[in-house]
Amino acid sequence: MPQLRGALLRAPELGITFVAPDGRFGPQLADHARHAADGRLRVRIDQSYPLADAAKAQELGESGHPRGKLLLRPQQAAGP
Repeated sequence: MPQLRGALLRAPELGITFVAPDGRFGPQLADHARHAADGRLRVRIDQSYPLADAAKAQELGESGHPRGKLLLRPQQAAGP
């Protein structure tokens, strides 16, 4: 269990927030965070959309045909 505690403590540093009212998903999410930190987590991305095209991504998701995750990209802030 020490590895689990370590992953839970590193979650904020990795940008991960665990959300579950009863806490039942915490251990599983901590395991995923550990795999991500170790480079062992693989996620297949089907398509990537700018946030402005979220409706298109939603349509594809509802169609039941994506072959991986649908990624929404927030627009980058304009530089100086």
